[in-house]
This record gives sequence, structure tokens and C-alpha cells, in this order.
Amino acid sequence: MPYPQGGPPGRTGNARTLGIISVIAGAVGVPFACCCWFIGWIPAVAAVGTGIAGLSQLKREPDSDAKPFLIAGIVLGVVGLLLTVLSLVFGFANAVYNEY
Repeated sequence: MPYPQGGPPGRTGNARTLGIISVIAGAVGVPFACCCWFIGWIPAVAAVGTGIAGLSQLKREPDSDAKPFLIAGIVLGVVGLLLTVLSLVFGFANAVYNEY
């Protein structure tokens, strides 16, 4: 007997779920990168990772509408990583400057 909606239950919507997780992790990672650089990289890396995994999942789900979520999550993750690096660099520069 064929499955309803053309696929087995529980296998549809994986790319969309990864896109939502990616956007949420990226949105959490950007403020964390500014105020808590030592943990700000964790959600940013999660956003980039889930975004890339979701883009590869889109090959198996060509009719999914998750691509904007995935791209936004990757962009937010990269911005979070850049802000983490900048925060780290400026923090160390401030510590060195104030030492002399």
C-alpha cells in the first residue's frame, strides 16, 4: 500500500526543520558573539552546520521551501562567527593596551 503524500511518514520536512534550527541558532549566536565571545561561537557554528546540512538535504527534497531559511541561518552564523572573532581580537587588544 503506498504512503499518503508520496513518502514515508516522518521523512518530509527535514530541510525545513534544519532551516528553522539554523535561523534560531544564528539569531542566538549574534548577540552571544557580542557579549559572551567565549560561548558565542557555539550557536554560530551550529547555525552554519545545520544550514549546510539542510542545503544538502534540499537535493532529496526539491519541492521544499526551506532555502531562504537555510541561507539566512548560514548568513547569521557567519556574522556571529565574525563578531566572535572581532570581539576576541578587540578584547585582547584592550587588555594589552591597558597593561602598558
